[in-house]
Amino acid sequence: MTGSSKAAARGRVPPRATSPRLATGAPRGPAGGPGRLKGYHYIGPFPVRGAIVVADPCYVKETRQDLANRLRAKSGVWHAWVRHDPTSHYASIEVLTAAHEDHVALARDLWRRFAEVPPVGLNVWVDSGTVSIVDAARLDADAPFLRRVHDCTVKQALGDLLEGSGCVVTTPHGDGCFPLGVTTLRRAAVAVQVAFAFDDEDEAGEEDDE
Repeated sequence: MTGSSKAAARGRVPPRATSPRLATGAPRGPAGGPGRLKGYHYIGPFPVRGAIVVADPCYVKETRQDLANRLRAKSGVWHAWVRHDPTSHYASIEVLTAAHEDHVALARDLWRRFAEVPPVGLNVWVDSGTVSIVDAARLDADAPFLRRVHDCTVKQALGDLLEGSGCVVTTPHGDGCFPLGVTTLRRAAVAVQVAFAFDDEDEAGEEDDE
């Protein structure tokens, strides 16, 4: 007699197993999807078909590289997270990061160390106080979706999914220009990171230069 059968015979039925959940309470992604990332809040998964756009939502279809970063990207399921300051009254977001499901380790702190190619020096110019990472194929093929992205507002303090085709977050500093890191494998992006805050070493270096 199995353990379950013995428990049933004694009138005690063991609880049903439940699916594992992320620290944020969001369901775990598909097989091979994300695990817990300490210090990060999980926004969710979205599909990518060959390219992504990292930009202010109002600029996602701009052709100027300084306004819309259109990047060749590994196709498949990507996952997005934010790192934030839990002590801040406004849940200030420090980093927005997204990675292909096969390269989730690159979304962790110091993910650049695992890069085959160092991140390139790009920036995200923001004029609406928000930053998005979106599947370029849907932007190109779905005009109504493009209009909704242009007009989107962030409802959750730590970011939203864009109809399952990307993500969007509010910057902690409003408008400005924020550095974008890109990790590539075989000439396709597999992880991206937008930094909204600098660590103490960066700030100390800036003070030394003055």
